[in-house]
Amino acid sequence: MFTSEQHRCSNEKKEFQRRVYLRGDAFINLYTNFYSGIMTGLQLLRHFQRIALPAYHPTFFIP
Repeated sequence: MFTSEQHRCSNEKKEFQRRVYLRGDAFINLYTNFYSGIMTGLQLLRHFQRIALPAYHPTFFIP
Protein backbone atom coordinates (compact mmCIF):
# COMPACT_ATOMS: atom_id res chain seq x y z
CA MET A 1 0.00 0.00 0.00
CA PHE A 2 1.01 3.62 -0.49
CA THR A 3 1.91 5.81 2.44
CA SER A 4 0.31 9.25 2.68
CA GLU A 5 3.66 10.77 1.63
CA GLN A 6 3.70 8.73 -1.58
CA HIS A 7 0.09 9.71 -2.29
CA ARG A 8 0.97 13.37 -1.83
CA CYS A 9 3.95 13.02 -4.19
CA SER A 10 1.94 11.28 -6.89
CA ASN A 11 -0.76 13.96 -6.63
CA GLU A 12 1.84 16.71 -6.95
CA LYS A 13 3.33 14.93 -9.96
CA LYS A 14 -0.09 14.69 -11.63
CA GLU A 15 -0.77 18.35 -10.89
CA PHE A 16 2.59 19.33 -12.41
CA GLN A 17 1.93 17.23 -15.54
CA ARG A 18 -1.51 18.79 -15.88
CA ARG A 19 -0.05 22.28 -15.59
CA VAL A 20 2.64 21.58 -18.20
CA TYR A 21 0.06 20.07 -20.56
CA LEU A 22 -2.19 23.10 -20.19
CA ARG A 23 0.73 25.42 -20.82
CA GLY A 24 1.59 23.54 -24.01
CA ASP A 25 -2.04 23.58 -25.08
CA ALA A 26 -2.21 27.35 -24.56
CA PHE A 27 0.90 27.76 -26.71
CA ILE A 28 -0.70 25.68 -29.48
CA ASN A 29 -3.87 27.79 -29.27
CA LEU A 30 -1.82 30.99 -29.50
CA TYR A 31 0.02 29.67 -32.55
CA THR A 32 -3.23 28.56 -34.20
CA ASN A 33 -4.83 31.97 -33.65
CA PHE A 34 -1.71 33.71 -34.95
CA TYR A 35 -1.58 31.51 -38.06
CA SER A 36 -5.30 31.81 -38.84
CA GLY A 37 -5.04 35.58 -38.37
CA ILE A 38 -2.20 35.75 -40.87
CA MET A 39 -4.12 33.56 -43.32
CA THR A 40 -7.20 35.79 -43.03
CA GLY A 41 -5.03 38.86 -43.59
CA LEU A 42 -3.47 37.30 -46.68
CA GLN A 43 -6.91 36.46 -48.07
CA LEU A 44 -7.97 40.09 -47.60
CA LEU A 45 -4.77 41.26 -49.29
CA ARG A 46 -5.37 38.89 -52.21
CA HIS A 47 -8.95 40.14 -52.49
CA PHE A 48 -7.77 43.74 -52.80
CA GLN A 49 -4.93 42.90 -55.17
CA ARG A 50 -6.95 40.79 -57.60
CA ILE A 51 -10.57 41.95 -57.31
CA ALA A 52 -11.28 45.19 -55.47
CA LEU A 53 -8.51 47.47 -56.76
CA PRO A 54 -8.53 46.31 -60.43
CA ALA A 55 -12.28 46.99 -60.50
CA TYR A 56 -11.53 50.72 -60.07
CA HIS A 57 -8.77 50.76 -62.68
CA PRO A 58 -9.67 52.83 -65.80
CA THR A 59 -8.79 50.05 -68.27
CA PHE A 60 -11.22 47.76 -66.52
CA PHE A 61 -14.21 49.61 -67.99
CA ILE A 62 -13.08 49.56 -71.65
CA PRO A 63 -15.32 47.11 -73.56
